Amino acid sequence: MRRIAIGDIHGCAKTFNKLVKQVELSTNDELILLGDLIDRGLHSKKVFDKVLKLREKGHTVILIQGNHEEMLLSAKIDFFTSNRWLNAGGRACLASFGVDDPRKIDPVYLQMMAEMKDYYEVPGFIFVHAGLNFRLEFPFEAIRDMRWIRDWNDEINYEWLGERVIIHGHSPRTKEQVMQMHKTLDFYQTLNLDTGCVYPKRAGLGYLTAYDTAANKLFFEKNRE
Repeated sequence: MRRIAIGDIHGCAKTFNKLVKQVELSTNDELILLGDLIDRGLHSKKVFDKVLKLREKGHTVILIQGNHEEMLLSAKIDFFTSNRWLNAGGRACLASFGVDDPRKIDPVYLQMMAEMKDYYEVPGFIFVHAGLNFRLEFPFEAIRDMRWIRDWNDEINYEWLGERVIIHGHSPRTKEQVMQMHKTLDFYQTLNLDTGCVYPKRAGLGYLTAYDTAANKLFFEKNRE
């Protein structure tokens, strides 16, 4: 079985569709989406619709919650978070769902977001949105850090990590930087798949990236919205 992880989609549904085709996803594979499926891009709803269609066709799709899904879910009940989320791409998300309030989003989609995993672990790999807080003895206890943490790579406790590899997103890196991380994967044991798909005008960004753990192979799809 192949496990294929994809970084932050941020509403870039067309690019997501193209990347799924590029990796030649089959029902024998496991697709792992690393969070931030929504916001900033124009088609957050279509991204979730694609997930629903894949599942209907028998595909296994694992969803990990990112900080943007967390903000949306909190925005339903907290005014401060609502404003913060709206200013972080939430308005585009609401427009894609055709509503003006997160509480009006179809419960099917809200339930999907609420059920997203904090992290996903399989032999040899840990999949998480942002990263892990290695200042703690047990990094899995810091759930919020899994969605928000940055600049944690220099603090990795390799004794705790063992032979596992951390696959994550959240902090945009250029295509070239991700390729370099892939080359040194055996040494550093981390791979960031967020290549800023939603930022096509920024140098080196504007790609959606997938990683096939079985083949140890990266796939890049240039932004198509």
